[in-house]
Amino acid sequence: LNRGISNPLACKAYLRNLLQKNACPYTHKKELNNLKSMGFNLAPKTVAEWFAWAEESYLIGSAAIRSASVKRIAQNCRKIYCCDWAMANSITGWPEKRVSRSLETIVYWHLIRMGFNVSYDFAGPDKGEIDFIVSCPGEQPFAAVQVCTDLSDESTAEREIKALSWYAKTNPKLDHCIITLEDPGRKTDFPTIPIMDFLLELDPIFKERRLH
Repeated sequence: LNRGISNPLACKAYLRNLLQKNACPYTHKKELNNLKSMGFNLAPKTVAEWFAWAEESYLIGSAAIRSASVKRIAQNCRKIYCCDWAMANSITGWPEKRVSRSLETIVYWHLIRMGFNVSYDFAGPDKGEIDFIVSCPGEQPFAAVQVCTDLSDESTAEREIKALSWYAKTNPKLDHCIITLEDPGRKTDFPTIPIMDFLLELDPIFKERRLH
């Protein structure tokens, strides 16, 4: 489909920047500034259209902050997820492996394939991020999910569990769980689901609510 893109070089640079932000916060304003630093002066409407086209074509998906307020949603970043984590990793230019971002992307798209709505949130005085708040369309959320590559790492485990503990206090009716790359053999206050069990839908939290 010919969208009549008047500045294809700028569009190409924008999409490359977009994929480099896989599993990261995104705002149109920041991308406008990035493009301006590269010598492209574009209208805000243009970047908004390109973002919408990227979503329509399933190049990316996005998650907004959990809120009933349209204003709060608009004022906060969206998190974006490339349709193919390997493609996103191949153009980042970063030498290290980005396992945590890849794992988060895999979880996001499997939740979408199952028919769920996905958002994110913050919890506690430190504003710890909750990776995914999951709901069925038209219903209240039923689960809060942290994605953690390695729970055996003390600092990582403390950060993820602390945020989820705060969220559980203020949202006690939700199921709270941690999805990991593999079973760490470590006990927590929350169910720990290895990624393969999640993808094969062997866990009790999501499989019975699957819509697709």
